[in-house]
Parts: sequence; C-alpha cells; structure tokens
Amino acid sequence: MIYKLTEPYLPKKSSHYGKDVLSKRGIEDIEDYLQPTSKALIEPTLLTNITRGMYMLNKHLRTQKPIFLQIDSDMDGYMSATIMYLYIKKHNPDKEIIWRVHEGKQHGIILDTIPDGIGLVIIPDAGSNQTKEHNALIERGIDTLVLDHHDCTKEPSQHDRICVINNQISRGYKNKSLCGAGVALKFCQYIDTFYNVEYAEDLYDLAAAGLVGDMMDLRNIETRYMVNRGLKNITNIGLKALVTKQIYSIKDVSNVTPTHIAFYITPLVNAIVRVGTQEEKETMFLAFIDGDGKKKSTKRGAKESDFETNAEQTARVATNARNRQNRIKEKAIDILIHRIDKDELYKNPIIFIPITEEDEIPNTLTGLVAMNLMNKYNVPVLIGRENEEGVYKGSARADNNSKLANLKDFLQDSGYFDLAEGHQAAHGIAIKKTKVEGFLKYVNEQFNTEEIKEKRYLVDYIFDYGESLEQLVLQIGNMAHLWGQGVPEPKIVIRDIPVKKLDFSFMGKNKDRVKFTCGGVTFITFRNAKLKQDLEDHASDNMTIIGRANLNEWLGTVYSQMVISEINFMPNNGF
Repeated sequence: MIYKLTEPYLPKKSSHYGKDVLSKRGIEDIEDYLQPTSKALIEPTLLTNITRGMYMLNKHLRTQKPIFLQIDSDMDGYMSATIMYLYIKKHNPDKEIIWRVHEGKQHGIILDTIPDGIGLVIIPDAGSNQTKEHNALIERGIDTLVLDHHDCTKEPSQHDRICVINNQISRGYKNKSLCGAGVALKFCQYIDTFYNVEYAEDLYDLAAAGLVGDMMDLRNIETRYMVNRGLKNITNIGLKALVTKQIYSIKDVSNVTPTHIAFYITPLVNAIVRVGTQEEKETMFLAFIDGDGKKKSTKRGAKESDFETNAEQTARVATNARNRQNRIKEKAIDILIHRIDKDELYKNPIIFIPITEEDEIPNTLTGLVAMNLMNKYNVPVLIGRENEEGVYKGSARADNNSKLANLKDFLQDSGYFDLAEGHQAAHGIAIKKTKVEGFLKYVNEQFNTEEIKEKRYLVDYIFDYGESLEQLVLQIGNMAHLWGQGVPEPKIVIRDIPVKKLDFSFMGKNKDRVKFTCGGVTFITFRNAKLKQDLEDHASDNMTIIGRANLNEWLGTVYSQMVISEINFMPNNGF
C-alpha cells in the first residue's frame, strides 16, 4: 500500500475541515456549494433544439395517436422515463403512453418493438447515435424526441421529425454533468414556462436519483443544486419505498445523501434490471409512475385475495433480486477463477477472459463479475463474449487507485479495440478475436504485473498514533451529504498504531465485525473475517489504517466513527 498526501496539504488542526476539503476538490465558491439555490440553474434555452422539442411534444399532447416511451436499462433510464411519463400525464391525464422496458440490458430503441399507429417516440437517456433507427421511424411517419447526455459519435439529424436534445452537443450549455434525468427535468422546466405551470417542481427527487445513480460529477453547482433539492424532499412513492426498505443502512430516511443512493438504492434497481423477470422490471416502472396501484401479491404463500402496491412489491422483489444476483455472480466468479488460475492468466498486467454460453454467465452480470475478479487479482479485468462476427463484446473494470485507473483511455489509445465506452475504470468493450493475442503482448511490453497490482492512495490527512482525530471526524462526518462523484469522501491515514495498545471487540455471528477506539474515535470494519487472525499474527506489530469519517447515532447520542477501508501491518517501531 502506497499513500501520499494530495496537494495542497491540509492542516491537521483547523476550524473548517470540511471547507478545507471542498477547496481542495476544486470548489471555488464554497458557500454557494454548501447552500445552493435556484440561481445555480442554467437557462434551459441554451440546450440546443429544446424549443423544437417543446413544440414537437406539444403537438402530440393534442393528437389521438399514442406516445411510445422507451425505458433505458439502468437507474438513470428508469428515472428519466418516469419524469417524462409523469410530466405528460400532468398535462394530459388521458394521453395514451405505451411504454417498454428492455428484456436485457440494452440501450435505446429496438425498431420492431415499436407498434404501428404511434405518433411520437420518446427516448430518454439514450438514442443520440441511433441515426439508422431515426431514419426508419421517419419512413413510418413517426416523430422522435431524444433526451440524452451521452457523447454523440454522429451528427444528429436535422430532419423535422427528429429532435435530439443533448447537453453534450449544446455549446452554450456549460453543464456537461447532467444525466438523462437531468436533461429531462430541464426540458420539463422549459415547457413549464411556456404553459405558466410548475409541474416539473415535483420531479427533482427523480432527477437527483438519476444524477447520483449515473455517477454525474457533483462539483457542478447546477448538478449539486438538483441533487441537494431532490434528496431533501423524496416524494415519489416508488423511490420512497426503496429508501424505506434500506432503513437499516440509511438509518435516517429523512436525511438521504448521495452516498445512500449510490450504495443502497441504485444497486436494488440494477439488480432487477440485471436478473429480474420481465414482469418484475415492468412492476418496478409501475412503482415509480403508479406506486399506490395494487396488484396480486407474489409473496410466497400469498392467498388469491392478497394484494400489494406496486411500490411494496418492487421494494421486496428488489431485495430478492439482489440476493439472486449475488448467487449467480458467485457461481460465475468461481468458474472464471478456475480458468484464470488454470491458464495462469493472472500473470498478465491485464486479465482478458473469453466466456461462452456454456458458462451460463448472463450478459447483464459481466461488469459485476469483472469488478469482483479485479478486486481479487488486483489488476484490470476484461470479460468478453464472442459474437457471430468474431468480436468479443463485454465489460472492463479497473481499480481507481491503480496505475491503470484510466483504463478506457489506455484501451482506446492502444489501437486494438473497436470500442471502449463508459467511465474510465468501468466501461464496455469490443475487440476482434484476432487482435486479442496482439493486445496482450502489447500490454506485457508496456507494464509489469507487479507495478499494476500496487495500489496508490491519494489521501487528505495523515495522522500519527496518539494525535486526536475527534474534531476532524466530527466535522467531516457532519458533511456526509456533500460527498459524491467528483467530490469524494476525504481519506484519512493513521500511522504506526501499536496493535497491543488497542482493545478489540469482535461482533456478529461470524465475529467479522471488528471495533476499537483510537485518538478519541471509534474505528469499525465490516465483514472482515480474516482480521481477527491477522491481529493475532501481528500482535507485536504496528498497523497503518486508511479510513473515512462517519457519524453513528446510538440511543440519541452521536459518536465519531471511522470506517476502515484498508489495514497494513508493519514491524513495531518501539512502542
């Protein structure tokens, strides 16, 4: 483990630890960031084509033909589609909207799923690059409205029947960290001004969930305002049901943070997307657009007369889906670990694993499996499935603290890949089978496996054993609502802690929850079954800890706490 302070160095004694961290994260106007107001909102007219889009939707609100709404296969896709559905129904409750969820984890529209007689197709969170599909819809006399945020690899059509609204192609719109739900909200806000209504004001919670779920950069003040406002007032029945379901982890459901959405809500939605049945996916969308609507209960042992609301059923099913997903994932990991070890693929600085249908690994889980294998072998992992054209398509994952954290750029620059799209350390890939051997040779020429395995932590504070941490942890723990993508939680290092000076508590059925106190702060780590043995083996040594500040409330009292991210043991230095 290698760690060093990020620059500029932060003082270990300060009256404004949180503000110090925000300044280092590049936040210039800290007071505005702490208390963002509607002044942060950018004029919607700066989004290219937004006026055309408004007239297009307005026309179809008054026609008899139904609107077709495609729901994309992730948190942002469901949130942006929900925004559009609810907003249209506010204007015209009787308007027929035919909506569709994908069978797998596809993105954008599939032409043969769009029925005849449709007047307008709306594609939130996708569709910017579907030029072929747009042209086919033109031939069918159907208008298309795209509300997207992904990079455009093709020039959007200027045909009257096609309207692409995308913040990435809007030169005057400076906020590039909006997701599909963010663009949808801006579109609805613009229409509000046309009709002199405020229907969009009730949709901030959905936009906030989409922005966090799609890992948008929260340093932008407009994005920050949307997230802050939305999470302060979660009113959507389906979203509230998921939050309530996770009350054990979130604790205070009236104080939901971006971290809560990222770690406890988005995984539930993604679990249904990945391994849920078609009916479960459809019920989840119903939970967001009609949470109180009732349907026959699917609980085990339910009677014919038992009913659940859409929101209740989705919250329950999502937890089951996540458990089911984990079982499938663990089976897939075992299969691939055997292959990696047998073929000694771990010797490469990047592990590339081809899979087949016989492996029974769902396409929707390749990213999760790759991430788990990356954590085990400490090198980037690429998983690909060969298609009929001899191209491996799949997912890539890298460690954000490794030398190859910018994996996407590396793959693109190598010249071997047909596609590497998504986030730097988590994205989709496509590479011809004939190029894999050359790519692996290229990687081995560029890197040594051991240097890739070496983690490098940029930390905010380094304390030594005996120094007080209480004030630091208390202040930063109180700012939990500020941390998210682009504004990561501060990392804190405590060096040279003598193991023999600490009093450890081992809790839980498997004794894998460990707690101790140091520097006036309680330290805790979860699901660390190995730590008890490590502490016995290193009883005469020191340990260095990387952790993050956290507050824990028990019986009305708030305690300063640090959640341990990593522990390193080293010989005692004389304590």
